[in-house]
Formats: sequence, C-alpha cells, structure tokens
Amino acid sequence: MTRITNDCHVHSNYSEHPSVDKTSPWLNMEKAVELGLERLYFSEHVDMDYPYQEETNVEYDPCVNMQAYYENLKKMEEAYRGKVRPMFGVELGLMEGNLDKIREYIKGYELDQVLASIHTLHGVGPNFHKAPAWEGWTKSTVQQLYLETMIRLSKEYGDFDCVTHITYYSRNCPFEEKEFYYNEAPDHYDALFKMLIESGKGMEINTSAYRKFGFFLPGLEILKRYREMGGEILTIGSDGHGKDKIGLDLDLAGEMAKEAGFTYYTIFESRKPRFIKL
Repeated sequence: MTRITNDCHVHSNYSEHPSVDKTSPWLNMEKAVELGLERLYFSEHVDMDYPYQEETNVEYDPCVNMQAYYENLKKMEEAYRGKVRPMFGVELGLMEGNLDKIREYIKGYELDQVLASIHTLHGVGPNFHKAPAWEGWTKSTVQQLYLETMIRLSKEYGDFDCVTHITYYSRNCPFEEKEFYYNEAPDHYDALFKMLIESGKGMEINTSAYRKFGFFLPGLEILKRYREMGGEILTIGSDGHGKDKIGLDLDLAGEMAKEAGFTYYTIFESRKPRFIKL
C-alpha cells in the first residue's frame, strides 16, 4: 500500500465555516503526530460574500482571521519542530464578484499553498446543496455549469496552486448514482485540464466523500484523463473538518493515483511544487 505522509487539505477552528467542527489546530497537530504525518496543510476558508444565510438561514462570518491564524501557526511550527510541520495555506471560495476582495484579504501573507474552490453557484445557478434545486437538472448539466464556473473564475483569479474537489456537488446529488463521471462532461473536463496544465497549476484528490459514499473527488476515470492530457501536479488531501477526519483514506487515494498513471504526487512549500514518489 502506498504511504501518503502529507495531508494537503485540512481545517481547524480558525475557519469560521459552519461545517468545521471547531477543533483546535493544536489537536489537529497531535493527531498528525499520532498518524506519523510529515506535513499538515492548514487550508482555512476564505469565502468572501458566501450566501450562507440565504442557503441555510444561518448567519456567519466565513473568513479566517489571517493574522491570528498566521501567528498561531508559527507557534505550532516551533512546538512541533522535528515531529510534524504545519503548513500555511488557504482555501479560496471563488464566487461572482468576490475575486478582488479575496486578493486584498490575503495580500501580504507568504503562504505555502493556495487552493481554489467553488462552494456555491450563487448568481449562476440554483442552490444544489438542496435536493429540490436539482429538479430539471441532470448530473451532466450540473457538472457542466460547475466546471464552466470553475474555469472562468479560476482563470480570472489566477493566483492559486490547485483547484479542489472538482466533482463537489456529487456529495449533494439526490440520485441513486451519485458519482460524477468523465463522459458526463468530457469537453468541460478537458477544458479545465488544458487550462491547469498550460498555466502550471494542478488539482487535488479530495478524500472527504470516500467513507460515506465510496468515491473520491474526483474518481479514477477523471483522474486518468487528467494524466493522459499531461497533468502532473496532483495533491492529496482529506479536507478534514475536525481531527478525526485528518489523514483519512490518503493511502487509498495514492493507490488510485498510481492506477491513473501517476508516479508522483505533489506538495507545495512557499507556493513551489515538490514531487514525492508514490
């Protein structure tokens, strides 16, 4: 079994996102030591203008306190030196109209990794987090809209390292067969991969759906196509929202990456990729 010792996407209570269980980053670090991880990539949410109250009737501030987050990470870096390394990252929730706000919000911070995500199609389409919104839509049409939006917004934003969970709405799909496949949006996947490869960006295998649904985000078929087109930059992360989810199924994702034709996976340090043999 492939051993993956870097979890490239985790969250702590510095993310104000309501899906995070408010676990202290120090407890996350203790869990990483227990698991024998080498690096833990904190990827705290920066979701400017996210319409969470509109979508769930809950009001919250979706943006991490960057200065407090940075100062605490430096303390953890010293405390865990020689055990596990905390990495300074963000997960940017790209939306219509918020790109300049995001740029300003994280300006001046020397990050290790920047992830670009789409968490809502607000202003573009309905709220696919809820089953009624899928009426009249198919997996194919939802994913096409999602990928069109990801390509457009990530190209416009530009300053990121990897896109995350590119089959995000499969988790909310109300159909019996939830997993999204390449043949449901082939031109859109190819357009995304072409953009990533030509711009020196990458994508992630996100393991967060595996325990509940039995598939990764994305799955093998899509990953194979990314590799066939020349994709090389590939991170692997649990998207762990709480210490008990850190590190979950990373090794299985590494096996899938090998099956797709990858011989290395990627980590970032100071925004520069490093390739680690699978």
